[in-house]
Amino acid sequence: MADSGVGQPTRGEVAWQFAPGKARLCLHPDGQLSVESASPDKLRAALAWLPCIRERHLTAARLTGHARLSGAAPAGVRWPGQQRRTATADLYFSGPIQQRFGQQPSGEQPSGEAGLGSAEASVNTASINTAAPRDKRHPRMQPVYLTLRWPSAQAAMPPPKALAASPVATPAPMLGWLALPLPDALAAVVAFWQAQGTGAQVHLSDGVMLHTARNAAYEAALDGSEAHHFSELIYAPDGTPIGCLSVRNPLAAAGTKTAVSSAEPEPWAALPVLALLAAQARAQCQAERRDRAAHLSSVLHRDLLALATHDAPPDAPLHSAMRLVGARGAALITVQRAEPSSTPDSQRPAQAFCPVQLGTLSPANLDGLIGSVLVRRLAAGHDPTPFVLAFGRSAARQATLVVPLRAAGPLAGAWVFQCPYWPSHPNPDAWKALLEAAQHPAHLQSLLGDLPGSGSDGHLTALSLLRSLGETDIPYTLAQRGLTHLTSRTGAQSGTYLTVQTTRGSEGGAADLTSIVQVGQEQLTVPQGMLQSVASGGEQLLLSAPHPMLPLPLTSALLTPIFSSGRTTGVLALLDTREGASPAPETPGLLALLAQRVGSAAERYVALRTLAHTREQAFRVLGTVLEYRSYETKGHTDRVTELALKLGLYLDLDFSQLTHLRWGAYLHDLGKIAIPDAVLLKTGPLTVRERELMHQHVTIGEQMLREQEFVPPEVLSVVRHHHERWDGHGYPDGLAQHNIPMLARLFAVVDVYDALTSERPYKKSWTQNDALFEMRRMAGTHLDPDILEQFEGVLRSLDDGSARADSAELDS
Repeated sequence: MADSGVGQPTRGEVAWQFAPGKARLCLHPDGQLSVESASPDKLRAALAWLPCIRERHLTAARLTGHARLSGAAPAGVRWPGQQRRTATADLYFSGPIQQRFGQQPSGEQPSGEAGLGSAEASVNTASINTAAPRDKRHPRMQPVYLTLRWPSAQAAMPPPKALAASPVATPAPMLGWLALPLPDALAAVVAFWQAQGTGAQVHLSDGVMLHTARNAAYEAALDGSEAHHFSELIYAPDGTPIGCLSVRNPLAAAGTKTAVSSAEPEPWAALPVLALLAAQARAQCQAERRDRAAHLSSVLHRDLLALATHDAPPDAPLHSAMRLVGARGAALITVQRAEPSSTPDSQRPAQAFCPVQLGTLSPANLDGLIGSVLVRRLAAGHDPTPFVLAFGRSAARQATLVVPLRAAGPLAGAWVFQCPYWPSHPNPDAWKALLEAAQHPAHLQSLLGDLPGSGSDGHLTALSLLRSLGETDIPYTLAQRGLTHLTSRTGAQSGTYLTVQTTRGSEGGAADLTSIVQVGQEQLTVPQGMLQSVASGGEQLLLSAPHPMLPLPLTSALLTPIFSSGRTTGVLALLDTREGASPAPETPGLLALLAQRVGSAAERYVALRTLAHTREQAFRVLGTVLEYRSYETKGHTDRVTELALKLGLYLDLDFSQLTHLRWGAYLHDLGKIAIPDAVLLKTGPLTVRERELMHQHVTIGEQMLREQEFVPPEVLSVVRHHHERWDGHGYPDGLAQHNIPMLARLFAVVDVYDALTSERPYKKSWTQNDALFEMRRMAGTHLDPDILEQFEGVLRSLDDGSARADSAELDS
């Protein structure tokens, strides 16, 4: 676990600190940071430093070879081992971009890592060569490897000294760079000097990653010809290095440096412009991140409201929260805490369940989580502070973020996210929205699952009770508001809402009730004998002291059953310990009215969940019917559905889009039911007439589904348009490029991949590499090239995950 197995302190070392050490970090092309190699103890120490590493540290280390880290980390979340961090640490890069006058890198290169930090490998975006532009559709960006050492081995570096130079006028073309987006501006920068026959390379950070561009003259100067080399860092106003400008001029003759001296001021005149350009890019990236956080926060709030009104399942807000934190996988964990018992032996341990699982969070990881320290933490108390678990081997590449949800009686829960570490991603607005969402009462409905209902009549004060309930339709909230109103008006000291979790044995068996809501001045326990009497008898129970069923210190108890589908599914109770206390005459009727409202709301919720599940199952059954006509296509529906959802998650689709994509994947070939076997199962090439008949399956499928009013238009668009082509030569409507619905373009990529890699009557299955080679040839004609590029990223991530799993099995 996160805090176990720490190395023993050596002499002179503070006992609570990690032992000195180092670990290799990998900065991936997508901006993710991970621990590449370390022993278990070193891994825990390196994980403690990850939240302290920001984009500015990575940029400084790659530019200069070294960056100093302090223990400052984002507040509001507990990281494993954070209390054992040393005061400072060093971040080294073996091949810094800027090495003046033959200076060697300041960082010591770990053994076995030579060559990983070359200047070429340090570039996070594709180089821009003005003579021969690189194909931007398939960039080959390399990961960057750095070394983390703790505690600091170097003295603090002095602040940089600015070059002593006389003021230089900024040429007008340079000012025009400020009006361009950063990639275009960098291309203009190197093109400016290319036109003068000067080699130039510029690195500049936008606050997310380090961009680079260089011209053909610079490339030529690297090929071995003698050149005069100038290199200078670009600084932010606070003195942080944010870029580097390098210029190479061919020497006129051996030892002739004066030939280029007149050209030296002009490059340095660009430094203030480049600093402004970086500031603009950083401000724009920050604004885009704020806008994205605001948009995703509003989507999360919308899904919470939909959950509260039973218009969305618990998956919806969890998926929105997953997008908000940039997670790859997420799950909803619920923990049923043990109720107090008079005898320790009869007290049941806390039980954990996982009702919702999204993305890449595997069942194996979930099983480990449910059996880990997570259950004990959630069952122990009501601390809402999020925390990170260093869980298993996956901790080196992704953190397990746990965000506790608002507890409900004996039930606790948490959102669990698999989060790659993004140094540029922390956003206070997104974090605040996530924490507020986790405390929303609507989650309690998803934690409680299926709930109940039925009741009686009222009195004059029934109007005030109904007003206190408000507009909500959440059973938990109705019970909480109603019991609060009744305890405050009647003087009862405690109000309790209990649900029937299971019924043991046959008819008339003992019901297992769990307390969900408790309100009032005191937290009183409802006697089990009274609960069993109401749950099994189905009638209201009113007792006043003295009574054999009423144990001390209770002096009064009023219990009302809640019915649903002809059975008791809950109990409402009002309890009192005041001497001579007795409910007012109208109280039993009011409590029965509240039970009716709670039960009716719960019954609607159960009906909506059942309807949604039935619709999901019906769509899947319809989609798999065709597979029984052709053995070769068996499993096609499930394969394309799973792969389409992984691509949708990779493209950051929202919950409703993923739902429509999933249903469209189920139903995309439904129209083939009407295609004769002679055509559908033909092993040879189709005739013109047979091909026309086959093409009709998309319109037949759409027409069949359109007659069912509950099929959304987005699903119909996938069924009709998944055979359209990017160049407009597809069918049935000949749509082109972005006129093809996005979900249809996405699914077309997945459908083609599965068709190529699966065996069919007319062909053998292809390997993944052969299929991707053919699909790249189809990019820009048959397939959307941008979606295909993202799809390749999905396959790479799946391959990496499979390789790590195989490695873990071998290690174990």
